[in-house]
Amino acid sequence: VFWTMVLGKYGVATVIWLMMIITLAANLYAAQRISSESEQKITEIAGMPISGRSLNTLVLAAILVVSFIIASKGSVQWNMVLSFLNQHPFGSADPIFGKDIGFYVFSLPFYLFVREQLLIILLFAALVTVIWYIKDGGIQIIGEFAVAEDGPLSIPKVKVADKVGSHLLLLAGLLVILAAWGYHLKIFGVLYSTQGPAFGASYTDVKIKLMAFRVLMAMSFLLCLFIFYSAFRLKLKPLLIGTG
Repeated sequence: VFWTMVLGKYGVATVIWLMMIITLAANLYAAQRISSESEQKITEIAGMPISGRSLNTLVLAAILVVSFIIASKGSVQWNMVLSFLNQHPFGSADPIFGKDIGFYVFSLPFYLFVREQLLIILLFAALVTVIWYIKDGGIQIIGEFAVAEDGPLSIPKVKVADKVGSHLLLLAGLLVILAAWGYHLKIFGVLYSTQGPAFGASYTDVKIKLMAFRVLMAMSFLLCLFIFYSAFRLKLKPLLIGTG
């Protein structure tokens, strides 16, 4: 029992950490290739100049620390993961979807956990990628926030290179896919609804909510197609249409 707990905790943490490191490494490798033509600049942090190589070291160190913290927090779900890996059917199905009750006890919590971890990993990867592009000049912030006495608020302009925009759009498309998966999982969550007169799926949940979640899931996939098309074609109009 002791070694099962230890291996479960550290096993889940290791898998999450490896997934995060691989995702970040792939994105930073692509970002480095895209911005390789830009000159290494001297950046100032708190008024102190720092070279590009030193800044890279600081960013990578921060990545290791944050990824370790995220993996450690995810490892608390080790028991749920082991339950999923060793699940057995209950032998009875729910009356709405016809799925074995074991799906809701073992599988659904695991799928929600996986989606949450993937969402955290992609959001963290997108944030680090944006910081990396700003550092290397792929994303340029021109101007600064300023308030004139008798004039409007001055907002800095953001200039994004074409390949940089494609990279970020691909990450956005993956996030939208996770959103679509989230709506799919919410469909099964109606069985836990507390909106009706009793605990469980009410008439409104079955007739309205299920249809709404399916429509949102379909729209999310459609938006994902618009995003991927805009990423490869470098056109803004399909992206605006899809978002609308």
